[in-house]
Amino acid sequence: MSVIKKNFTVELIKMIKKVSENISGSVSEMKNSIFTSAGSSKRESEIKDIFEIELCHYESKKYLNTTEFWFKPHSDIKIDKVELSVKNFNETINGDIKTIFKAGNWQLLVAYEGVKNGQEWEFNFVGKFSNNDEDFQFSKKYQINNTN
Repeated sequence: MSVIKKNFTVELIKMIKKVSENISGSVSEMKNSIFTSAGSSKRESEIKDIFEIELCHYESKKYLNTTEFWFKPHSDIKIDKVELSVKNFNETINGDIKTIFKAGNWQLLVAYEGVKNGQEWEFNFVGKFSNNDEDFQFSKKYQINNTN
């Protein structure tokens, strides 16, 4: 491997590691390390755009014909509420805004009977980032696919 390729590879690995650390870190750290250039930073809404909450579902091992929905935030958060819907069903799950859900940890959100393959659910999380109490809202559509 040439010296140029080796140096490029080392720098690329450092950059990937830095981005990975920033995604798992706080929003303010991301703002300072990624979005600040020449003394200017991007708007808060652009910073919040990279925030994500992963979703997954499993058949409950405890309850028959029950599907559990799990979430994993990429930043430490406090949840005020989660609004969810599918077809003609809507529900709001209220949080306590004091509990901190740690970045990278899967948490059980809710479980329902009668969840069917192919359904498209929508989740809307509303809360605050735990490090600075700034508001966030995160919406995600989630397709039930039981073939994997």
